[in-house]
Amino acid sequence: MSLWRYLKKLPPLELQHQQDELRALSNTLTAWTPEMYETTSHKKLGLDQALIQMISNDMQPISIVEDGVFGNFCQAMNPKFPSRQVISKTLIPAMFEEAQRKLG
Repeated sequence: MSLWRYLKKLPPLELQHQQDELRALSNTLTAWTPEMYETTSHKKLGLDQALIQMISNDMQPISIVEDGVFGNFCQAMNPKFPSRQVISKTLIPAMFEEAQRKLG
């Protein structure tokens, strides 16, 4: 059962309580926003590489970085997380070239 269907079945008072808890959690997460990584930092480059490996190894669509909960997660981690355009036009070709270089 999806979370939305579960919440729709709750009595109104219970639903309000759940929504209040969700807002409180959201405020907590917002207050704990991590320091953003510079575009050229080793940490940012490592995160980009890990993202590309996850997409390729798990055969996920590139659009996963903009879809639903995972897209929100990426943006919460760092608003500079690469878009699907950057992934498809820059990061994947770079990964492919690196793999060719290693094999060649």
